[in-house]
Amino acid sequence: LGKDVAGNEYTTTIKSEAFYIDRTAPEVTITAKDNKYGTATNAVQSSKAVVTLRDDMTNPYSGLETGANIQYKWSTDGTNAPTSGFSTASLSYTGGAGIKTFEVDTPTTTDIWYLWVKPTTLKDRAGNQTSTAAIKSAAFYIDRTAPTVTLDKTTAGAADNAVYSSTVTVTLKDDGTTPYSGLKAG
Repeated sequence: LGKDVAGNEYTTTIKSEAFYIDRTAPEVTITAKDNKYGTATNAVQSSKAVVTLRDDMTNPYSGLETGANIQYKWSTDGTNAPTSGFSTASLSYTGGAGIKTFEVDTPTTTDIWYLWVKPTTLKDRAGNQTSTAAIKSAAFYIDRTAPTVTLDKTTAGAADNAVYSSTVTVTLKDDGTTPYSGLKAG
């Protein structure tokens, strides 16, 4: 491997430590708990969004940095991210975790909703920072409006609290104001 001027050979092999290079920032995903998104023909009454923070765990120095601040907001606009009114989840966890999740309840009104998430301080132990641009969930079809029931007795002049036979009409009606509203058969 090498000789000095006097002809002495240097024969020791030197092995370096392993180098781990991590250039990938943590990722953020948004899913529906138990896959309860609802659909355009079958909305759900309520659900929860699950926000997952994940970092590559392929080497012993990977993992999320300790703690993160994540902003989130529900919106009916699936195209443009909100510019204000975000709530903040301040997550506390030990550095080195590969996955961290938190849940967000769906809104209390009937509509098609999107959860927008902005990872404001999310990074891994190698210092890779996740973009702070807003990330949008898939659509959550939420229907919290109960159908109405109307009962109509059609016999004219029948006394209340009397026994009589007549045609009674029961009408179930949903407001139909959203494309996923409607009554289920059964």
